[in-house]
Amino acid sequence: MSKREVARVVRLVATASVCSALFATASWDYPGNPEWVAAGFFFIFGTLASLLGYQTTQSTSGTIGFLPFLSVALIAPNAAALAAVVVSVAVSEIIARKSIQKIVFNTSQQLFAEVVAIGIYRMLGGRSILVEGPPVLAFLAMVVAFFVFNKLAVSAVVAADKGGKTKSYFAEYERVGGL
Repeated sequence: MSKREVARVVRLVATASVCSALFATASWDYPGNPEWVAAGFFFIFGTLASLLGYQTTQSTSGTIGFLPFLSVALIAPNAAALAAVVVSVAVSEIIARKSIQKIVFNTSQQLFAEVVAIGIYRMLGGRSILVEGPPVLAFLAMVVAFFVFNKLAVSAVVAADKGGKTKSYFAEYERVGGL
C-alpha cells in the first residue's frame, strides 16, 4: 500500500510491545542472579540464531531465534527473558545492517510475542524451570502464543506493504510454515 501504512503498523507494534513489556516487568517478580546468567547465555545464543536467516516467502525471512527465546522464557519467565530477546534481536539486526524501521519492527514483534507468551505461561501456572518442571498446558500455550503473535505482527506489516488483508497473509504463512 504505502510507506505511511507500513510506518503506522511499525509504530503500533512498537507501542504495543513497549507498553506490554513495561506493564509485565512492573507486575512480575524481579529476576534473580541465576535468571540473569541464563538471559546472558540466551542473549548470545539468540543473537547467533537470529543471524542464521532463511527465506520463508518472497517478502519475508525467518530465523531459528525462537528456540533460545522460548528457552529463556522457561528459565526466566520475567524481565530477564525480555531483556535477552530485545538485545539479541536488536544486535543481530544491527550486525545484519537492517534499516532502522526493520530493526524497530523486528525487535518489537519479537518482544511483543515474548511478553504475551510469558504472560500466558505464567497465568496458566508456569514458573521458572529452575524451581519446578513446566505444566504441559502452560508450556504448549506459551509456544502457540509466541508463534501466533509473531506471525500476526508479520502478517500486518506485509499487508500494509503489499496491500490486502492481514488475515490473508496470516493464512498464507500458516500454509507455508504452520505454527
